[in-house]
Amino acid sequence: MQRDCGISVDTARRYFEYLKISYQAIFIQPYYRNITSSVIKSPKVYISDIGLLRSLTGIYETVTGEIYETMVVMEIYKWINTMQASCSIYYYRTRSGLEVDLLIETERGLIAFEIKGRHEVDSVDARPMRALSEKLGNQLIGGMVIYRGNKIKRLSDKIWAVPSWRLFV
Repeated sequence: MQRDCGISVDTARRYFEYLKISYQAIFIQPYYRNITSSVIKSPKVYISDIGLLRSLTGIYETVTGEIYETMVVMEIYKWINTMQASCSIYYYRTRSGLEVDLLIETERGLIAFEIKGRHEVDSVDARPMRALSEKLGNQLIGGMVIYRGNKIKRLSDKIWAVPSWRLFV
């Protein structure tokens, strides 16, 4: 990425540190403990100010999946920090494309989150969490597909679809 901007690695690292300490961005680390070496191991960056994100991307009219995901991640991040919950936030992505948007590690185990900017979801949307559950076994205690719809739905044994307005209102 620093090559695309024409700056050195150290300068990029310093700029990212400035964004982090000024609360303009958060960095979600990858989860790769006890799984496979084929996971992506670089952090995901989320801009904390959705208005600034819209200005930087030039997307003003619609809510894209990326903007919706950023909003949900930031709300979960703020909730965890406000509650001073003893947990850690990660994401999971393999080189083959399997991705779970968020993993929250608690004392009891991992909770997976898939974030969809659509108004409808079904059991297919829980597939990445089911695949991760097979790798992790009992470590994954449950999962949630967060979406823009209206209904709470059971998608599988441990996975539910929950509208974001039910979580953040």
